[in-house]
Amino acid sequence: IQAGFYELQIARDEYRIICGVDGMHVDLVRAFCELQTKLLTPICPHFCEHVWSNVLKNEGCVVTSGLPALEEPDMVIYQSGKFLDGLLTNVRSMIQKAEAPPKKKKKGTAPAGKTTVTGVTLTVNNSFTGWRKNVLETLAANMDLEWKDVLNKLLAATEDSGLSKRDLKQQLFPFAKFMSTKAKSQGEGALSVVSNIDQAQVIEGNLAFLKRALKIDDITVATTDDGSVAYPGEPLVELAKTVEEPPAAE
Repeated sequence: IQAGFYELQIARDEYRIICGVDGMHVDLVRAFCELQTKLLTPICPHFCEHVWSNVLKNEGCVVTSGLPALEEPDMVIYQSGKFLDGLLTNVRSMIQKAEAPPKKKKKGTAPAGKTTVTGVTLTVNNSFTGWRKNVLETLAANMDLEWKDVLNKLLAATEDSGLSKRDLKQQLFPFAKFMSTKAKSQGEGALSVVSNIDQAQVIEGNLAFLKRALKIDDITVATTDDGSVAYPGEPLVELAKTVEEPPAAE
């Protein structure tokens, strides 16, 4: 039930929201219905037989139709979707924080005006540079080592990076651990210093969805080669704001 109903329903709802007024693709909707009908047959066979024969107009019985057969997933599409989801969550959080009402003002201070976000600029970088590039190359070359040995390799590889001990603890080590875990679940391709997806293309191809989801009409996409500004999966987000004049004191 978890995979065959709840998770599929969530995926369908997300797809419907992204499609917006353009509507969902009829062939994909039919494939979804057939897949879910097959998966739920052991749980509610009579209902699924009804859907299979009377709604989908398929011949034969669903119980003899076989298990769902799917092609290998396209990891580029999968990673593009994950990138878009993470970007939307991050930008939405930033907008909510920027537009949040000011905290209770101290006695004697002037009231603050209302802040409204009017535009968003997203700057992306499709390549890792600097110490992050060194980390990825070191991880790729030492996947079979124990983590403590990998850390020693990382320290040697980033010795000339100029990072302080605090930066090592707060930035390098968490980044290395995250990417190492990601590589174990997605394969060594996750350690590529060049992004598997064109982030600017993904954003531009989904601008209508982002504008609708964020309720912002002005979204601009830019690119950079500066790894200190942005890197794959972590674009620079800049908000354009307007501040209304606070109400006059009575």
